[in-house]
Amino acid sequence: MTREYFMVSSLDQAEQVSEVLHQQLHVTDHNFHVMSLDSAGLQQHHLHAANILQKSDLMRGAELGVLVGICVALLLFCFSAFGLAVMDVTMQVKQLVALAAISAPIICGAAIGAWIGLRHESYKTSRFQDELKAGHHLIIVDAKLAQMKQIKKLLAAYPIIDVGEDSSLVLPFDDTFKPATIQQHNA
Repeated sequence: MTREYFMVSSLDQAEQVSEVLHQQLHVTDHNFHVMSLDSAGLQQHHLHAANILQKSDLMRGAELGVLVGICVALLLFCFSAFGLAVMDVTMQVKQLVALAAISAPIICGAAIGAWIGLRHESYKTSRFQDELKAGHHLIIVDAKLAQMKQIKKLLAAYPIIDVGEDSSLVLPFDDTFKPATIQQHNA
C-alpha cells in the first residue's frame, strides 16, 4: 500500500475531501486519517483522527528493540549453551534456561523500544510539524497504487496541497521520503 499526504488549511476542506473520498471512491475510515492540533475540531467535523501509530514511533521503536533483543539473545544463548554444557543439570533445566536466554531479551527489547518510540514523534510525519503548528491539517490516505492515481485525479479540483507519498509500512531503518510536486490550488 502507498500512503499519500495532503495538506489543507481548514477542517471544512478536510471534511469536504473526506466526503468526496468516502462517497465517490469508497475510501474507508481505516484508510483515511487527519492529523491536526485541533482535536475538538476533528470531532466536530466527524473526521477520523490519526492514531497513535501514525503520530508516534511506537512501531519503529518496537522493531528496533526486537533487533537489539535478538543480538543480545544470541550472545546470551551462546554463553548459556557453553555454560550449560559443563553443568550437571537436567535437560528440562537446560531447555528452560535456553528459552529464557532467547525470549527475555527479545521481549524486553520490544517493550523498551516501543516505550521509547511512543515518546517520539513519528519519523514519517515529523516534517509536517511546522505546518500543523501554523494551523494547517494533514490528511493521510492509504490506498493501492491504482486507487491512489484516482484519488489524486479526483482531488486535483480541491484546494489542497499534495505534500508527498510514502509507504504505509513502518521499517526500522527507513527514513526516506518522496516529496510530491507541490501544486497549490487557490480556494
